[in-house]
Amino acid sequence: MSSLTRLIASRRSILKLGLANTLASMLGLGQQAGAVENSGDTFESVSSSSAANSTPSQARFISGARRAEDDYVAVVLDEQANIVSMVSLPARAHGAASHAASHRACVFARRPGLYISAFDIRNPDDHRCIQPVHGRNFYGHGAFSGSGNTLFVTENDFDHARGVLGVYDASGGYRRVAEMGTDGIGPHDVVRVPGSELLVVANGGIKTHPDSGRDKLNIETMSPSLTIIDTRLGKVVGRAQVPHDLHQVSLRHLVCDAQGIVWFAGQYEGSDPTAPALAGSLSIRESMDSYRSGPSSAGMNWLLLPMSLNARLAGYLSSVALVGDHVVFTSARGGVAFWVHRTTRRVEASMSVFDGSGVAAGCAVDAIHPDLAIASDSDASESQASYCTEQAFITSGTGELTRWHNGSVNLAKPFSVQWDNHLHRVDL
Repeated sequence: MSSLTRLIASRRSILKLGLANTLASMLGLGQQAGAVENSGDTFESVSSSSAANSTPSQARFISGARRAEDDYVAVVLDEQANIVSMVSLPARAHGAASHAASHRACVFARRPGLYISAFDIRNPDDHRCIQPVHGRNFYGHGAFSGSGNTLFVTENDFDHARGVLGVYDASGGYRRVAEMGTDGIGPHDVVRVPGSELLVVANGGIKTHPDSGRDKLNIETMSPSLTIIDTRLGKVVGRAQVPHDLHQVSLRHLVCDAQGIVWFAGQYEGSDPTAPALAGSLSIRESMDSYRSGPSSAGMNWLLLPMSLNARLAGYLSSVALVGDHVVFTSARGGVAFWVHRTTRRVEASMSVFDGSGVAAGCAVDAIHPDLAIASDSDASESQASYCTEQAFITSGTGELTRWHNGSVNLAKPFSVQWDNHLHRVDL
């Protein structure tokens, strides 16, 4: 390992530890009793000795897929893109969640959903189907607690037009034990902040009702937001409101890094042909600090994409993933994926991928190659910057899985399925 690589790894460990300590101090979790989960979960810290002794994990990938008409499955893949197992599903799937240590995994029905399929990653034949309680439907995503004993699921309280997180006892047969409001309408994605029991929820702002199927009922008045929920206290502790001039950008999908930065991807529901900003990031610390004075846009920073790329996206981002030093966004409607550097916030590469949607990191190695040229069809990446050795997998509705590695693109393999929206990585 080079000295530069060691320096990067060291800085990341320090930043992660610093975030955990900062958030723990802000919330006083050491003195608080768990309001929802009494598993003893606290903010985790990573010691230098444990990091040094860690070994590379073995990855699995989960995605929903369609094999034939009315034939839906959850597919588990290995790092070589080989199918490990399949789980039959009652209807089309959307997102997935997992907890590596407990080997628990879930696939969530497409909005408005009527099932969660929960299974053991090691033995997918051991699975069960969970249905929503009366007055609720699922909204496509969920996240496990740090211990893996609790599952939080985005749900729609459709008669009262409000979003909630359903709380399920994952260690007790996924029994629904509580719910928490998300302080918004139409919650979609939810992610847990690494090393904490904080959740970030993307309130898409779109009102729906089962009587109207997938119809969007409040486009003119929608008000998207990101909310931060302390699951140990059972309450919202931060809320970032989308500015009014962007209120028709429905925030949909999220990914959070160890430094407490959440990257979000949105979908534009308005009629302006020059679609506004669709993606950006949120500083959890800034949002929580500002929340003491009420909801605001504090900590929310929108990405300024090149005009040619922005026009190509057709107002629609499908998924977002962290891949080493970069954030990767996909747009199924635009037929494009693009890479944004997490520090410079510049688009450094893009590629055409027809109906590409799901994306996940294949690896993330801290080996920097200063002279590496980036293959790109984006007009924003003419300058050649230093780049990390990284790879990503991107799935397509046509059944292809594309591998992007060090700026080169190749088709990993075609499959006889149609992949659904997301590709979820599990480190075993």
